[in-house]
Amino acid sequence: MRSDAIRHRELLIDAASRVFAARGYDVPLSEVLRDANLGRGTLYRHFSGREALIIAVLDREVRDLRDELQFQLDDPALFTDFLVRQSVSACAYLPLLDSLAKAPTEQFLNEIVPLYESIVADVIGAAKRHGTVREDMTVEDFHLAVRMLSATRQSREFSRLPENGAARSLDLVMKGIGPHCGAEVS
Repeated sequence: MRSDAIRHRELLIDAASRVFAARGYDVPLSEVLRDANLGRGTLYRHFSGREALIIAVLDREVRDLRDELQFQLDDPALFTDFLVRQSVSACAYLPLLDSLAKAPTEQFLNEIVPLYESIVADVIGAAKRHGTVREDMTVEDFHLAVRMLSATRQSREFSRLPENGAARSLDLVMKGIGPHCGAEVS
């Protein structure tokens, strides 16, 4: 690919990331193009449509996450920080991921999901070494905890919780997945 084509593709992904974060994934693509200062032909030269652009944004975000976290695995606070960060992100991403899961693309299933799962597994492994989570903690348990915390944030009642409602939710979840938790529930 020519250097200007690579640059244009990156500009589109950068713009889409900003615009989607600010306005949602259903924003008109013309707003992404305006932000990137590029034309419709350039968009469709690189992406077949909205879903392909969204997949490119997710792919980059997951790869950036991997690059960022690889240097933090020695930090005992990483697991809790990562859990909170993912639960906040899940508020925006879960509806999108659920819609992609209905018609999954090959790239999404074969590249992005396994890469994200390996990141989660690395974070859990580090947390086990630090003694901050139960030994039987799994990637599926992590996803469940993320969904529980994000559901709390998304509920209408969240705004009526005491000021420390998010912290209390996290505390309750961490006590359940902490290293000294009681018997396993089946």
